[in-house]
Amino acid sequence: MTSSTRRRGVFLVWPQEYELSQHLADNLGLRLLLIQAKNPNSPVLFRYFNQSVRTIRWLNKHKPQFVFIQNPPLMACLIVYFYSIFHRQTKIGIDNHSVFFRSKKWVLWHSFFKPIAQRAVINTAHNKYDLRILKQWGVNCQEMQFINPIYRKSLTKSPLKNLRWKRWKKKLKQAKVSVFMVNRFAKDDDDYITVMRAAKRKPNWIFFITGDSSKASQTELQFAPSNVIFTGYLNHSEFLKLMQKCSVTLCLTLRENTILWSIREAMALRKVFVTSDTKALREYFSGVGIFTERRSPKDLIRKIRHAVTSTSIYQEKINLFLKNDSVRIKEEIVEIKKAMGQSL
Repeated sequence: MTSSTRRRGVFLVWPQEYELSQHLADNLGLRLLLIQAKNPNSPVLFRYFNQSVRTIRWLNKHKPQFVFIQNPPLMACLIVYFYSIFHRQTKIGIDNHSVFFRSKKWVLWHSFFKPIAQRAVINTAHNKYDLRILKQWGVNCQEMQFINPIYRKSLTKSPLKNLRWKRWKKKLKQAKVSVFMVNRFAKDDDDYITVMRAAKRKPNWIFFITGDSSKASQTELQFAPSNVIFTGYLNHSEFLKLMQKCSVTLCLTLRENTILWSIREAMALRKVFVTSDTKALREYFSGVGIFTERRSPKDLIRKIRHAVTSTSIYQEKINLFLKNDSVRIKEEIVEIKKAMGQSL
């Protein structure tokens, strides 16, 4: 895609987490357009109103020919949808995340989304299960699995000298095994309760659980053993650095038919990962990941121990997976560009 196409096309993101979209935008030759909430903790209606106004102003000023949108939130899609109706030179594409198809919060809004998806020249889904839903709606769609990120060494080797990191480094040296859990405290998705129960059985191990712990109930958190550290929200550099320092990464989900971006991040750092034993995850990562029963602290401990004792074996498997998977990525990107090219 030429530089002029890059100027004409953007990848619009409202959420605070945008790493996945950054990689897809780069491969599609699109500029990443971040219109994020100035205060992420403010009420959702205030955030959406502010982001809607800023998005409309940007669209009116720059008049892009193509807008790819990260979905959810649905409101971002809705704003661009109406803009494209009144400005027919603007075509849209939608990158649909699995949470939109699996979370009860978003499933209720599917009937509102269908006409938006039907107007898009391309809808992407991150796995074949989500793709089936889009096909049932009769929209133009294609599977686009996550793109394997490539991180600069400087991103994970940058010095972090704050007091929190000094304490963590000390604990990392003392612990027999260090475990990094990718977590957002989403009750219908993140199995942090099982991880805390596993930690209680292994006091000589240390467990870092990421995410804003204020989203969990105090009743849940007060039973966490002393070898569990709630990191709070980490910026991306801190997130990767801590993942790299730990022995094992946990990429767990309570949902069916969900493919986790955190697995790609772990593989980018050549970290052995333990993930949930679901049909979808086995289908996509069999042979490269270690699978654990959901809600089973006993099995999780067993699989973490296996990961630690088999690190070099799984690192070789990860290297081979990434090499083979690069072919798949190129093919999917070519197909998406064809759909976009008809509109640019």
